[in-house]
Amino acid sequence: MRRVDWSKRCPQCWMHWRLCLCEQAPRLKVDTGLVLLMDRREACQTTNTGHMAPLVLERSKVVVTSRQEPPDDKLQGIVESGRRAVLLFPGHGAQVLTPQWLEGHSEPLTLVVPDATWRVARRTMRKSAILRRMQPVVLPPGPPARWYLRRPPEPGVISTLEAIARAMGVLEGQHVEQALMKVLRMMVQRHMWSKGLLEPEALVDGVPPPLPSGWTSPQRPFQRGFAPLIEADGPDKPWRGRSDDLNGD
Repeated sequence: MRRVDWSKRCPQCWMHWRLCLCEQAPRLKVDTGLVLLMDRREACQTTNTGHMAPLVLERSKVVVTSRQEPPDDKLQGIVESGRRAVLLFPGHGAQVLTPQWLEGHSEPLTLVVPDATWRVARRTMRKSAILRRMQPVVLPPGPPARWYLRRPPEPGVISTLEAIARAMGVLEGQHVEQALMKVLRMMVQRHMWSKGLLEPEALVDGVPPPLPSGWTSPQRPFQRGFAPLIEADGPDKPWRGRSDDLNGD
């Protein structure tokens, strides 16, 4: 696995500067909180989709977990006082997220979403008493994934961002789901176009314009939760991810 040169990428959306979609991503105020539990190996992978959710949803945070550390060390206090945490995971006793389910829960909710392989997510669940105390929920049946950057391991599997979008569609309304799905579509289409896998006219939002002559990257901070990973390796040792080449992600 080659290293990512983060000087070539936006530290907020992780896309190459020409493909950056930060200005097109809406910023939405929502009542439902979001906690993204991201496995360290997922953090800063350029094909990861989950990190896009905090760009859109104001009441959200990222917790990067490590397989070598007890997960509960980082999970203490991740949910605000007065809120009920629900875990998007098909665990024992999982309930289906539906409008009818939502009507029976008047308290503010925080959606906790693992962002890891199924194997790693299950291992984290076994190690974490905090996660096991949360109410597991699952998505209602829906259409197959349309937008993804990695081949689904099996039919019916969708990306993390699409899972968050569908859940928020129930918890917050269709306008939130549509906003998140638009960001996912833009991300996937721009990746595919940059690899030559999509014709320019197929991009719903158009081809990103070339960077102007003499352009310099704006000084943007990394998303909260990810900066320590980048900074720990130092500027000459960017965090491991996929290829830096525009056509090689």
